[in-house]
Amino acid sequence: MTSPAPAVSVSHPPFIVLHLMNQVLEGLLRSPVGASLSRRYVTLSFTGRKSRQAYDFPIRPHWLDGDLYAVTSNRWLLNFRGGAPVRITFDGRTTEHHGELIESPETVAELLTQLTTGYGPTRAQHKLALKFRTAGTPSRDDFIAAVRNEKIAAIRFTAV
Repeated sequence: MTSPAPAVSVSHPPFIVLHLMNQVLEGLLRSPVGASLSRRYVTLSFTGRKSRQAYDFPIRPHWLDGDLYAVTSNRWLLNFRGGAPVRITFDGRTTEHHGELIESPETVAELLTQLTTGYGPTRAQHKLALKFRTAGTPSRDDFIAAVRNEKIAAIRFTAV
């Protein structure tokens, strides 16, 4: 007997496809053609914590109570463990921020619950790159299980 699918799971393309999509999206965001996308994505520019390599990543931003967040299971977010400076380009303007990694399953689950409530379950799945097994907003415990199993974390960005 197989176990049921998890109530919440990460839903994004394989790494190589995601990498290629990010490169195309990054190029579009820097061009006049990408003007319509520039309000739906932000570009994070930061230096790797250990490698000292420069990174630029387009992400979907999430605003909650006036704060800017990124939610992902991608490992680049570890560069923000302990806090790190980051330049954020949004709608053609670049500003300096401080990014702080949030790894507590309970805190990330609460953030996911609030974002899902704000977006609505259908839109939240698309914006957060998650898949919900059933209609409606998953429970806090379902989100906690997903955060633990899928290694989802968040980054809070504060303007400096």
